[in-house]
Amino acid sequence: MAGILNSEEMGNLVTLVEEAARSTEEGVKHFVEPAPNTLRRATNKRHHVVFGRRGSGKSSLLRKAAADLTIDRRPIAHVNLESFKGHSYPDVLMSVLIATFREFKKWMDTAAIHPSTRTSFWNKLFGTTPKRSSFNRKEAQKLSEALSQQIDTLTKELHRTDDAELTLRAGMEKGEKDAAGANTKVGISGASAEANVSIEIDQRQKEEIEERFRRSKIDFLHRNIMEYQNLYQRLGEISGGDAYLFLDDLYHIRRTDQAQMIDYFHRIAKDHNLWLKIGTIRHR
Repeated sequence: MAGILNSEEMGNLVTLVEEAARSTEEGVKHFVEPAPNTLRRATNKRHHVVFGRRGSGKSSLLRKAAADLTIDRRPIAHVNLESFKGHSYPDVLMSVLIATFREFKKWMDTAAIHPSTRTSFWNKLFGTTPKRSSFNRKEAQKLSEALSQQIDTLTKELHRTDDAELTLRAGMEKGEKDAAGANTKVGISGASAEANVSIEIDQRQKEEIEERFRRSKIDFLHRNIMEYQNLYQRLGEISGGDAYLFLDDLYHIRRTDQAQMIDYFHRIAKDHNLWLKIGTIRHR
């Protein structure tokens, strides 16, 4: 028995078990369902919050659900919220939106258009190939470009100073022309002639309107919510179904900001073919 426990094979097994305890993309191929129908529920068309202690398998479940949906050609974005620990609202919301659009763009540029025959891509990540055909490349490219535009716009807004006082000046010129006439006599070699001279006077007046306002990132987010809804509507149309957003480890976001961030994503998702899957710790 001691020889088996101290063998190289047992050492390799211990290493594999330790590595499997950490959620990874490769680990989805070895996922073990914690209870019957758990995985099926995690992939259905409902918003879900997955609660569990650290190391209980929340992230593994969400990654496996994302992988199975990808195999079914359902658009997914998986965002690890630990990256935004310490960020304050509204910057944290803008950062998560940028990460979300980047993940959907990455999915559109790879899983959406790679044919099932490209087995090297599919088997490496998922161990199997999709049954549904790939998306229309032209439409997928258009949507990918639209996502890029939103990423650029959000990134610029994120790095601007919030609540800064700005001044907007708009100028306008008005012109009026007045005509004046005069008679003059011209004498040439003893002869005289009378001519009428017309003079046109152009009078211009410039009016300038000055408007003062404060830049607000929250107002920016409210103004653009319909644009984001439209993106997910298009995503649903091109995929012939629904899209799924996985937000893992919500507890890393400041507790005071969690509700506002989830509420914003829920407003985008409702009636626009997007389902939210959120992993967190119940009391955090």
